[in-house]
Amino acid sequence: MRMYRLRSLRALLNEFNGEEGFNELENQEIYFAPYDELNDPLEGATEMFWHGDRIIWENFFRHYLLCLNYQFTMATLIGADFLSEKFPTMLSETFTHEGIIPLLQKIKERFFAREAVQGLLHYFSSRTTPIREQELAFYLKQVQCFAFSCVLSVHHEEGLYEHNPFLPILDKWDRLDEYASIWDSPPKNDNEYEIAYRYFNQEIEQQNIMLRAAAAEVANDNDNRASTAYFLFDYPGIYLRNINELVYPKWYAACFMGACTNATVWSHYADSHKGVCLIFRTTDKNGKASMPIESAIVIKAGNLQRKFVDMAFEKVEYSNNPREVDFFRSLFNLIVVVAKNEWYSNDAGEKSICSDALDTLDAGGREEYWEQLRRIQTTKIPDWAYETEHRLVLASPMIDYTEASSRKIKYNFSDLEGVIFGARTPIDAQIKIRRIIAEKCRQTKRSDFKFYQARFDNSTHEMLFEKL
Repeated sequence: MRMYRLRSLRALLNEFNGEEGFNELENQEIYFAPYDELNDPLEGATEMFWHGDRIIWENFFRHYLLCLNYQFTMATLIGADFLSEKFPTMLSETFTHEGIIPLLQKIKERFFAREAVQGLLHYFSSRTTPIREQELAFYLKQVQCFAFSCVLSVHHEEGLYEHNPFLPILDKWDRLDEYASIWDSPPKNDNEYEIAYRYFNQEIEQQNIMLRAAAAEVANDNDNRASTAYFLFDYPGIYLRNINELVYPKWYAACFMGACTNATVWSHYADSHKGVCLIFRTTDKNGKASMPIESAIVIKAGNLQRKFVDMAFEKVEYSNNPREVDFFRSLFNLIVVVAKNEWYSNDAGEKSICSDALDTLDAGGREEYWEQLRRIQTTKIPDWAYETEHRLVLASPMIDYTEASSRKIKYNFSDLEGVIFGARTPIDAQIKIRRIIAEKCRQTKRSDFKFYQARFDNSTHEMLFEKL
């Protein structure tokens, strides 16, 4: 079986149209992209839900405050440029500097002392149905103003932060008590929950537009304005989008196709037919197409080393049904001691009912966990079915692939069977590509490399490839 990978000329060459390229062809590299760089905005989407007792809900908010304090501290030290849509949520009190512990304790005590917070915890822990993302997002937006005031006031009292112009007016913007009546009289069924909280969230966003304008008038500089908008309005949603990493390791994909005759995919992924398509040979391993790439990392004498191993292509499934994930019973990307101490038990040593999730790991739960991740990594909505996509996936709880350079993985030149030039590939680019391939063939004493030219066939309404 062959696999096809469409690439732009900038990706393949070291320079194109005066721009520096990524030189993938010369380096024999395959780039693995994080899922949020892929074309489907619903890539990696899950139907996350939360259902647990008071212990784990208290720990959820402890973690929420831990991350909030970290973000605020870093923004204070570095500036608003530090703040972004991504931030680390794999934070742990166990591994926090001991000098920070009293500060965190004071923030938590102030937060949990509020009657409305206690009422919310009681409501969450007594729920018989799970809480889904729209509903949880709504509650966090109500809590955030008060949570931020706890962090801000404690930092100010400890002499870590000068007077902030927003401190006196946070109480005025705090509407937590007003919304407490909502969780006293919740909707009657799941469908009502989703409809009601989607409406509530829209209402809050409209209110926040006016508050953002008011915040801009109060802020005394642009840096203060940007950070305050982030902490008052943006943080709850960003937190929810980032805590997926507590459940699954970050993953990265390299996209291929089982066929490349569709003209639309050439437009999307080959720079409107100006790019090329790489043809890769594969072998069958346990019923799956596979190819050796330099992706495995082994530890030898304390050093990380790479070696070539077969990696299986995963066929993408096309479905409108996202995978359901029970958040509190899926915290398996955490270090076990952190999961036990900071999520599944309280300071008194009492265990959450959700701690039974750890007991399932050795009883088939671990295999089920990885299979669920595989499905998440290989499911897209049916709108993309014409791509006939297959992908190679990198995911490891032990290896940090954050830097793009660590995700440029080498393949064997012998597995690159040929190149298809797009219908609009410039002649000078074709010459460059031919010269690179010719030199590699000379070095490896190879004479079977194939070149093709793509053109649109009006009779079949597909791309046709003529051997050169």
